[in-house]
Amino acid sequence: MICAGLVGLALAAFWPVTHAAFVNIDDPTYVASNVRVQQGLTWENVRWAFSTYYFSNWHPLTWLSYLADCELFGANPRAMHWVNVGWHVANVLLLFGLLKRVTGTIWPSAVVAALFAVHPLHVESVAWISERKDVLSTFFWITSTWAYCEYVRARCAGWYTAAVVLCGLGLMCKAMLVTLPFALLLFDLWPLRRVDLNAPDWLRAVAKLVLEKLPFFALAAVAGFFTFVAQQTGESVIPFEPLSLTERVENGFISGARYLAKTFWPTQLAVFYPHPGEWPAMQFVGSLVLLAGVSAVAVFYIRRHPFLFTGWFWFLGTLVPVIGLVQVGGQSMADRYTYVPSIGLFVAVVWLVRRAAAHLPVAALGSVAAIVLCICTVLTYQQSQVWHDSVTLFTHASRVVPANSVVLNNLGSALLEAGRTSEADEVFSRALELDPEDALALGNVGNSLLRAGKLDEALVKYRKALDLKPDMPQLHLNAGLAFYRKSDLTNALEHYYRALQLNPFYVEAYINAGNSLMALGQPAAAATNYAQVAKLKPDHAGAHYNLGHAALAQGQLRQAAEHFGQATRADPEYAEAHQQLAVVLQRMGELNKARESLERALELKPSDAGLHGHLGALLSQSGQAKQAIAAYRKAMELGPERFEVPNNLAWLLATHPDAEVRDGAEAVRLAESAVNLGRQHAFLLGTLGAAYAEAGRFPDAIKAAQEAIDLAKKSGQEELVTKNLELLAAYREGRPWREDPALTLLHK
Repeated sequence: MICAGLVGLALAAFWPVTHAAFVNIDDPTYVASNVRVQQGLTWENVRWAFSTYYFSNWHPLTWLSYLADCELFGANPRAMHWVNVGWHVANVLLLFGLLKRVTGTIWPSAVVAALFAVHPLHVESVAWISERKDVLSTFFWITSTWAYCEYVRARCAGWYTAAVVLCGLGLMCKAMLVTLPFALLLFDLWPLRRVDLNAPDWLRAVAKLVLEKLPFFALAAVAGFFTFVAQQTGESVIPFEPLSLTERVENGFISGARYLAKTFWPTQLAVFYPHPGEWPAMQFVGSLVLLAGVSAVAVFYIRRHPFLFTGWFWFLGTLVPVIGLVQVGGQSMADRYTYVPSIGLFVAVVWLVRRAAAHLPVAALGSVAAIVLCICTVLTYQQSQVWHDSVTLFTHASRVVPANSVVLNNLGSALLEAGRTSEADEVFSRALELDPEDALALGNVGNSLLRAGKLDEALVKYRKALDLKPDMPQLHLNAGLAFYRKSDLTNALEHYYRALQLNPFYVEAYINAGNSLMALGQPAAAATNYAQVAKLKPDHAGAHYNLGHAALAQGQLRQAAEHFGQATRADPEYAEAHQQLAVVLQRMGELNKARESLERALELKPSDAGLHGHLGALLSQSGQAKQAIAAYRKAMELGPERFEVPNNLAWLLATHPDAEVRDGAEAVRLAESAVNLGRQHAFLLGTLGAAYAEAGRFPDAIKAAQEAIDLAKKSGQEELVTKNLELLAAYREGRPWREDPALTLLHK
């Protein structure tokens, strides 16, 4: 019944999480835009998981967890949130079972597990897909501790081996387990009671227990080394120049006190708490006195209340790796860092209340516990709603920490993705005002200028941002896009290739590099980039669409048809791919298949004048004149400003062999309309000449054909010159020219 209650509490508190989306902080790097992870479980990806320092971490089991999710569910945020909640529920039940097993008490163990299940500080660890490593590593933390306790009870080497192995697995999820050996020493004191502090040789007993933990310490050292190398490789460790050792120590004490305060009063929680650099002296002194005072009390009562010592120093000790002595990132603290440390605090408080209120009725204690748990559940439910999406998350964070460029940059990006461009631009400007040297803010303002078409101003921002952060792939991508729009394709390619050096899985950089190469007239080189995207994401419709265009540019019709077909299979709603497939099939002479593709495109975009015009040309080529005329008329109705459609219809009405189809007067009206819309084209004048001839207006036909010849000569269109000379000869003889092969001119 208790287990069922714990599961119900956890699900009730975190229910909003199961309907949440990805958020734009870390989730794109881990899953949402990580094409390798989205490929799922392959031997190559398993090897990568164990060998990579990607994103400044070495945590192969965490990567394997994401790979397994994508293998099973695809990159589905709801499914991944359910998995996170599932791991959290498992941790809650394991914690209850462990405490019950080692203390022999049911209700205190249940209360600790319930607090762990629904405390608001744990929302970040559960609700953030990128923090899978928290819930996953804690699973191994608790199971390793349980195996160790079984070893102590049974003195069985198998249990000891299991504890060491589970510790190693946990370290491959998150380096937080480097403090597990110390936590096990605290468990030796209480509740395992392996140290008698009243014995004269208690120090020797402690030394023996430390030696017993040497394999755990060795694993922690190895994992710590890998983690430090990973973070140095990713340049996420902040060097001592911007933050002195004194400032780091100050932040350590102050963040410890803040964690303690937020555990008892969990309000004003945010995804990011900025590091101020230097803290007020009084705040440091107050935090030091608070932590030292509680520590002194725990030491003083170590014999009478050993649970207080174990719980308190579990809380402090497990926080040591994350209090900022080795500063990773720009935060001063983070809610997620309390996921494991809070267990010690809950144990200390619950057992202390149990001891102090032993004389009170059980019902009274139960009522107090129920009230506290209800409050925590409501607060956790509310905080879980904050993680629904990026806009909600960072709007909330901007209220809690209003003057922070990190929060504003993420909020602006979220607003931009939601289509709220003007709001995003305003937020980016505020971020840059707060920190003019913030590379991310400079890049975001550059993006705003890029969208506004202010390319030179955008490049100024990008250059400054790249001076500050030369290894940000996104900055290189956007700088490349600015150069591309300036038609400076060489510089554009240079930035795209640099982005790909920094992130070999950067799909957008491959696509943009391919587009630049296509613009340079290098379709084969462009195809190489597009093919890399198709390799990384075989179902990437855009990559196959672009590969189709590259093949078409090289005259490879069969390959073009194959790629356009793959694009339509990857995305059946891709109207442009259906249309381009029709173009290629039409050129290959497979007119029925071309018509099928074109009609599918029209199902998707029934109001597209160009598609109706294309269908008219296809039907005309197929000899279905009346249907072609209907399609042309529909195209003119939807897009009266297009000159190709009235031109094509005029040609059909002027030159078709069937007299029932021909209509010289309407052909003239349509051809004149086409010429007015696009006078610079020689073939329009050629059509006008044919229309005049059909209407019996041969002097006008001769004049139009001669103008077409003159214009074609100026533009070097020899084929049009030849064809119009043939037309001119016919008109001078006073006869229309209506030979079927003349339609070839139209299609060319």
